[in-house]
Amino acid sequence: MSFLQKPSRKIFVNFLSGGAGAPWEDGQSSDQHRDRDLRCFPPEDYVKVNSSVWMQGTVAQVKEAEDNAVILNDGTGSVLLPACDKVASKIPFKKGMYLMVVGSVLRLGREPVVRPVKIQDLETQPRARDLWPLEVRDQVNFLNKTTH
Repeated sequence: MSFLQKPSRKIFVNFLSGGAGAPWEDGQSSDQHRDRDLRCFPPEDYVKVNSSVWMQGTVAQVKEAEDNAVILNDGTGSVLLPACDKVASKIPFKKGMYLMVVGSVLRLGREPVVRPVKIQDLETQPRARDLWPLEVRDQVNFLNKTTH
């Protein structure tokens, strides 16, 4: 099975460092997180090196000198996405834009790295930001039920 045929795991960035889905790194109750207990605990080995993952988050930094490598933050943590220009050369990456990324985990831990294979600008999809935490929680809870 090729990488693109593998199902991607919906994740919060802090899953890449062994964390659970909440509390939010930003420490505030923003509109995105208010009134929701989004704590979810992924099954053991939910994410490993070479796993296919699906994330959504806000561009925190663009490193133009590194083929537009992007630091993506979803409120639970940050992840480096190297060489984004090679995947989505027509997207003008800028700080603050909301992206969907499917990619392969290259490194776990405090400074995770995911090699993107698909990037989509979700700026025109205002509900995507609100629904994403619920989608991650739903998948994790479903997989927890099927593994126990």
